[in-house]
Amino acid sequence: MAAAPRAAVGAGRRPAPAADPDAVAFNALPRVDQKVLRRTVRMGRPLATPAEARMAVAFARYQRSQPWYKLFWVLFVPGVVISMAVASTLHLVVMGVVLAAAAQGAWGWRSLRRVERINRHLLTGPA
Repeated sequence: MAAAPRAAVGAGRRPAPAADPDAVAFNALPRVDQKVLRRTVRMGRPLATPAEARMAVAFARYQRSQPWYKLFWVLFVPGVVISMAVASTLHLVVMGVVLAAAAQGAWGWRSLRRVERINRHLLTGPA
């Protein structure tokens, strides 16, 4: 008796291959190119080609489906408050470092939400 086909599950932080052909293309990239694409998405910058834009959208869609993303503000605000309380007892520079790290986290969260809008001109094709 043949086993029923299982839905493909992504390995680690990678999007599930069967879910999206762009996720398959993302997983086929060399690790260095994956990192560049992830960083570009987190910085909120537009991509250069339509293929990269589609892979970026697949990456962002996968990240937005993760529990950490859905609970970001629930975990983020208490973490920043506690970190600032601890940093205030240490040094003013440490408080600045905590604020900078918090700003980067919030910027990355915002950029994952905006990836489709930023790359709309590449995703829709020539007008």
